[in-house]
Amino acid sequence: MEAGAFQERAGVALDGAIKAVFGFLLAVFPLIYGWAPVDAGGDTTISQSLAVTIFEAAAGALALLMGLKLCVAASPQASSGGNGASGGLHVAAAAFTAICALQFLPLPPAIHAFVTPSGSDLLDRFAGIAPSDARTTTLIPSLTFVAFLKVAAFFIVFFVASKLPRSRGDLRLFLGAVTAAGALTAFLGLIKFFAGDALSFLFPSGGGHDRAAGPFINPNHFAGYLEICFPLTLAFFILSGPMPERGMLNRPALSEYARTHGWKKALIGFACLLMAGGMISSLSRLGIFAFALSIFTFFFVLFRGRRSKLVLGIAVFASFAAVLLTSIYVGLDPLLQRYSILEDAGVNRLDAWKMGARMTASFPLTGSGLGTFRYISPLYQPPELKGGFHQAHNDYVNIAADAGLPALAAALVFLVLWTRHLLGVAGLHGSFRPVAAAGFVAAMAAMAVHSIGDFNLQVASNGMLFAMVLGVGAALGRAAQADSSGTGAHEPSR
Repeated sequence: MEAGAFQERAGVALDGAIKAVFGFLLAVFPLIYGWAPVDAGGDTTISQSLAVTIFEAAAGALALLMGLKLCVAASPQASSGGNGASGGLHVAAAAFTAICALQFLPLPPAIHAFVTPSGSDLLDRFAGIAPSDARTTTLIPSLTFVAFLKVAAFFIVFFVASKLPRSRGDLRLFLGAVTAAGALTAFLGLIKFFAGDALSFLFPSGGGHDRAAGPFINPNHFAGYLEICFPLTLAFFILSGPMPERGMLNRPALSEYARTHGWKKALIGFACLLMAGGMISSLSRLGIFAFALSIFTFFFVLFRGRRSKLVLGIAVFASFAAVLLTSIYVGLDPLLQRYSILEDAGVNRLDAWKMGARMTASFPLTGSGLGTFRYISPLYQPPELKGGFHQAHNDYVNIAADAGLPALAAALVFLVLWTRHLLGVAGLHGSFRPVAAAGFVAAMAAMAVHSIGDFNLQVASNGMLFAMVLGVGAALGRAAQADSSGTGAHEPSR
């Protein structure tokens, strides 16, 4: 009995510690980007480098805490990996991480030349510094090591997030934390956007005065962070209590509703408005499109198979109405002007994509190495192009160029399996799981679309939040089922 009690107490303590680390990452991590903005080249500052280091240290702490939990507080409930679908997700995520790790494997020159002929030729050009006895498939191991630490941290966050939620209370806690983080980030962005120089001492790295960026350097990444938070906040809004009914038009009923549920609805609804305003104020073209897509996806998944034509019309109307109203508030002229240009800060994304495609064709199996795009891409850059590209401005192209087509295939298989799993959860009876699943799928869809024209997943804060969303989403069905009998009257029925 004493051993069992110790395991239970240890499990509770470790769960609390893991949740505290997650809360720290959600609440504090993105804001570090705005402190001490000393330029470190490109879109990087000293504060960002510090933030990435803190993130990787936190991921290491999560791995240690989860290891202790599985060893010290082992129990069927704590160690359960969930159903077969979530197991397949872990395999796909581990496969992607393993493919990236194989870039450090020393290969004999003959095998290296067979696996990556272009890489072998490049290393032969620099025979004075390249190893002659064994070669890695990454052309710049030091850069790949730094980038791989971030990939490993993403995997740890995903894995721990997929194991942690054990009840609807845990899921609500996560949705509430995301809502608070998104609202705070949007609030800082809007304050800086409208206040101008008056508050320049707050997060001075946060972009220019004509576009909201909050604590981020790049307004597109500010929009990317918010577009992940918004659908989950929308789900939290629906799950926070019933909507007022016609019978509540008398004062006592309205007072009671405001006391029990109304104040939560008002706060969460205000958070939704803050995030919508922040995304529009960023003037991020793909961010705004992803925002509209997330609203459409949310309602489409929520009501999938139920009066689909009516629901489709509601989803389309809701998405475009939200974008139109917030755009009118910010101002349509600057937004339309942004959509009328193809280049952003002198960067033509098509040129970057073409360079990434040429790199992928040269290193199809192995890639040139994680984190090497900036230094290898000039070899594939047309002479008429001026300047350089630090990223491919497309996460999919960047993965293929840096890690090879097998890594890209593993990432896409993961997203397909994850989406199928969540759509299955959305089709279950009840109210909680369909609403929550719609929020998670919409958040994933927004980032998946935005990644076509940007590099949000290479930004540690956005990638970290995305990994959390994927992990908690993988655990949604199991955690919500754990106490399904506790569905209260405060949860709306479908």
